Amino acid sequence: MASANNNPISDTEGTGSPPLPTSRLDSIATTACSETFTDVISYDHTRCESWNNSIISSILQRIVEEVPRTYKFAVTSTIIQHVEPEHGKSSSAGVGINTTNTTEQSTTSGQDPNTLTANNTDSKRVQARRGIHSATAGYWNAEKDGIWNFKYDASDKGIEVIVCVVWISLS
Repeated sequence: MASANNNPISDTEGTGSPPLPTSRLDSIATTACSETFTDVISYDHTRCESWNNSIISSILQRIVEEVPRTYKFAVTSTIIQHVEPEHGKSSSAGVGINTTNTTEQSTTSGQDPNTLTANNTDSKRVQARRGIHSATAGYWNAEKDGIWNFKYDASDKGIEVIVCVVWISLS
């Protein structure tokens, strides 16, 4: 995963043991996302459908190849765009923050008080992030069925992906 954060976040809390080790699920999802975004420079809304289809198909194919046919699976993929607000303004995408090599920061009069500007001309723009919270629940056998969530961070491309894999035991 050359262009993305190498510390993916994954979670199976409160579910049955996954049919594959979580480290393998991490690897499958990371590979699917990395391969999908190999030639991508930045977020492009017109390509999101094909990106989601590619990620989901790749993950499902790899899981089905590796797991006995004693489970049914569902995979979801959510692509999130990171947006940087205009200089000196905050937006619904997040708070615009300028940082410098000093630690002193203050608000500048005439600016939105939620926008911080450093007191140094050697500042650089920090990319704003959108907030997202997602929850999933199921009525199932908590010993055999479950759900696994994964976050892939390609913030250098203005993209973040949330993957969810659900498994239902057939036995």
